[in-house]
Amino acid sequence: MDFYPETRGISITGKLIDSTGDNAISGARVNLSIIGQGRDFMAIQTDDSGRYFFSLPAYRGYRDLFLCAAKTSEVRPRILVDNDFCTSPIQLPSPVFILTPEERALAFQMAKNIRIQEVFNTEKPDETQTTEPDRAFYGKPSYVLYLDEYVLLPVLEEYFNELASMVKVRKRNGEKYFKVLGGRPEMGIYDPLVLIDWVAVDDPSKILAASPGNIDRIEMINEPYIKGDITFGGIISIISKNADFAGIDLPESGIFINYLFLNEPSQVPFKP
Repeated sequence: MDFYPETRGISITGKLIDSTGDNAISGARVNLSIIGQGRDFMAIQTDDSGRYFFSLPAYRGYRDLFLCAAKTSEVRPRILVDNDFCTSPIQLPSPVFILTPEERALAFQMAKNIRIQEVFNTEKPDETQTTEPDRAFYGKPSYVLYLDEYVLLPVLEEYFNELASMVKVRKRNGEKYFKVLGGRPEMGIYDPLVLIDWVAVDDPSKILAASPGNIDRIEMINEPYIKGDITFGGIISIISKNADFAGIDLPESGIFINYLFLNEPSQVPFKP
């Protein structure tokens, strides 16, 4: 099935391919970050045909999304996003629409009521109320490291290794990686989720290249975290001072989308 029915709200679907040969990449992780108000993060693995499916929350208005594929040394992934609507030509039936005299009178009365409401209803909706979360999707962190509380160190790696932090930078096969210290055995099996301004970055070298002066704080979760069907060995969430990803280069496969979620409902109440 190429297109899934949207039975639980709006969704984003697409395909992950090899940018050099256009071959589908199966079993790879695709990350989706919702940036700004109502920030959230989702991750899913592609199916056998390289396709992915994200069911989005019921937010309203436009939101900035960032899609990227997890780092892999085998191929250079490229993300394709399906059109929101089918572009194939269709022909809909046009049945004859006839109202009885009673139905015409009722429709006319409804139209008058709506017009009167538009003219005389002066109440404005309370725009301060929102049902969207104003906190990180992972809730309260286990520990927060505020960089301004310490003397400015030359590189970010020293904040992890030199301070009493639950995250350490280790080296494996000549490459650096993050290790979250925790008491659960799963922490030694799964890699942590590393975020910068809510965008997943799987390349530790990019994170460690950030200037400490551009970072406000680092939030940490030192226990296994399950998001969808994927388990992470903790979370490392880096928040910059200016919401600019601390000036680092984001994943090469990533794309930004200014996505329209649900439209705002009409403020005119319907009264037949």
